[in-house]
Amino acid sequence: MQRLIQQKLWGVEVPVIPAGRKPKLFPRDKVIQTRNNYELGVMNGAVGVVTNVARDGSLIIEFDGMPVEIESGSPNLYDIQLAYALTIHKTQGSEFPCAVVIVHKSHAFMHHRNLFYTGVTRAKEAAVVIGDRWGISNCARKRHVDQRKTFLSLLLAEKTDAGTA
Repeated sequence: MQRLIQQKLWGVEVPVIPAGRKPKLFPRDKVIQTRNNYELGVMNGAVGVVTNVARDGSLIIEFDGMPVEIESGSPNLYDIQLAYALTIHKTQGSEFPCAVVIVHKSHAFMHHRNLFYTGVTRAKEAAVVIGDRWGISNCARKRHVDQRKTFLSLLLAEKTDAGTA
């Protein structure tokens, strides 16, 4: 996506990324912060745009109108990824002008109504659903309740037992 968008919109030739390497970032690239960073004031899931790439590799990224500088070689660079295509899980809490939601039979192990709803509701103006008839109907039909694995029920039982003793 980066190569296509940079070439078509800005005339920038992006080199092929060697296997196992992170892509080089260019001005106008969409990026996402993948971990809370209180030092920079940027939280997990924040989407920004690279506004400047210095010769030394330092970046300036604008998150919600706030420019953030990340120095070359900084460990903060590991928390930045390209954001041209994101999973539904990474987009929770965010909105975009258009969301393309892929619901195909090959993803049946992930299908459930809440995930489908979350994907479609990320769109402010338009949602495009791509998939096959079986995948879409299976996803819409399947209710999913998270089975949380916590000790809360044990703690509550102890508290109840202590109150009746």
